Amino acid sequence: MISQERMTAALSLAFAGLACALAAIGLYGVVAYTISRRRNEFGVRLALGAQRSDIRGLVMRETVPLVLAGILIGIISALALAQVLSTLVGSMLYDIKPTDVAVFSTAILSLGALALLAAFLPARRASRVDPLVALRYE
Repeated sequence: MISQERMTAALSLAFAGLACALAAIGLYGVVAYTISRRRNEFGVRLALGAQRSDIRGLVMRETVPLVLAGILIGIISALALAQVLSTLVGSMLYDIKPTDVAVFSTAILSLGALALLAAFLPARRASRVDPLVALRYE
């Protein structure tokens, strides 16, 4: 009986890791595509004297609200789903309520950090654009 529960926990952990990886890859792809479309703009900004940290900050300031909106929507959805499924899921959880604050805060912090890392990598690449190459791009 215990081995079946361990197998369920291991599969749940594996699927959760896969979901986190897919979310990070998706966010990375969207931000990278958006930045590639704005290569000329970043080149002009750098040519006019913007610092590379300004470019990174610009990209991150545009990404953080999207991450926060996603976290807010996820919290609301998870709380609503926990209320609906509390009878089914409650029997599978040991010493944890479906709306446990520690679990929610850990999920928020880990997914938020993952999303910011996925957004920082394209932001760093955007700040390394050579202004001369970016201006000749089109």
